[in-house]
Amino acid sequence: MSATSGGDIIKHGAPEKLESSKASVSLAISKPEKKKLVRKDEWRQVFLTPEGERHALMMLDKCMLIQDFLTEVLTVDKEIRLRP
Repeated sequence: MSATSGGDIIKHGAPEKLESSKASVSLAISKPEKKKLVRKDEWRQVFLTPEGERHALMMLDKCMLIQDFLTEVLTVDKEIRLRP
């Protein structure tokens, strides 16, 4: 998770994209920050650490496994599976 444009990620889009308040986004970022999974730079942009990237890739692998299980084993329609 990284901010690609300059400025504070909390002020520039993250709360709107997540449909959350700035306080909620700050709290959500503080937990992985304490675990050293993300870091903030001098402009308060948020970046994954190498450990955070490994953790994120493991989570993506698990999500893909669950998606495959839903569509291949339980034969859930792909359109239903992709809904938020």
